[in-house]
Amino acid sequence: MRNGRETGVAGSIGGWHRGQGPARQAAARNSQAGTEREPKLKRLLPISPPPPPPLAHPPGLQLAPARFFAELLDQYLLAALYGLLYESLAAESRQRLAHMEHALDRLDETVGELALKRNALRQEKIVEEIEVILSSEQALRQSGVQ
Repeated sequence: MRNGRETGVAGSIGGWHRGQGPARQAAARNSQAGTEREPKLKRLLPISPPPPPPLAHPPGLQLAPARFFAELLDQYLLAALYGLLYESLAAESRQRLAHMEHALDRLDETVGELALKRNALRQEKIVEEIEVILSSEQALRQSGVQ
């Protein structure tokens, strides 16, 4: 609840229980990648017909207007719900992609750190071998053999 008003799906369900009618509004996520935003409410019903163009003739219908509008309403709601579903799937895919890119960046950092450690260990072994060679040369000099 925000500012005394319910938001998102809970608000839509609460509105349904308050008698505002089912399927009046559906929550739709903002489609910007990488940002967390509040869900937007998209009004699905009632449908506002566009104004008729000037000098337009009404369409010739083969169905009774009530049946035509009932079937049109079903198709409209189905298309709107599919649109919301696809938008939701796209937002989820964007979030997964961002998460995977972040994981790849962390892996690249880890590989870089491990390469530095490997180089330090290799350099340490080389220094040890040089010390062994120099100490054996010193020991040979002190024993008098050249």
